[in-house]
Amino acid sequence: MRILLILTLLLIQNFNLYADAGLAYRYKVELQNGNEKTTGYIYHYTYSNGYENEKESFCDYFKRNFNNKPYLYKEVHSLNLSENFELDFSLPKNKLAFSLENITDIKLFEEKKFTVGEKIFLIEDENVYNLIGETSFNKEVIYYPWMENCSFYILDFNSGKNIKKIKKNLDSIIAKHFNNELQLVNEDFYEIFNKEREKMLNEKILIFQYCDAL
Repeated sequence: MRILLILTLLLIQNFNLYADAGLAYRYKVELQNGNEKTTGYIYHYTYSNGYENEKESFCDYFKRNFNNKPYLYKEVHSLNLSENFELDFSLPKNKLAFSLENITDIKLFEEKKFTVGEKIFLIEDENVYNLIGETSFNKEVIYYPWMENCSFYILDFNSGKNIKKIKKNLDSIIAKHFNNELQLVNEDFYEIFNKEREKMLNEKILIFQYCDAL
């Protein structure tokens, strides 16, 4: 039981991975590995200065500074959740691992700076993914002081459902599995949360947890 609680705490901390001060970028690039070229988006979190093209090539800068997990997303859909707050979403099949050591060249097509925090989220349901940025949506947010900088978002892409009721249900699930002594949810919460999230995807409703910078 104690090990499971520790794992749950680590899971919550994982959402805070890039919560400290620093710089965050989304690069649209073309990676070249021998004769093979792949175009897509890479997310870069750093404490060093951003890329300055008058000093070095982007390939040299990237190889010297990139220390995140080497993933490229072939396609992303962006969504404005409020003014100056945009998140990206992608499908699991669009997420490609690459080896930086094998890259012979990197061409930079586009650079976008964003606030530090998790920027890219994977969605298993292609129907919901295709609605992002293409249709209007309703939004509800659940925030708890004990989670510091993290919130739960509920996005309804015209399902016709009462998302205030869905928010109330999620709120009750969180309250049921909250450990007052440890000030975190217990080991059963995320299993139940993921089941609820998957069920809602079938209703064109996206639920996810987002953590911004402290």
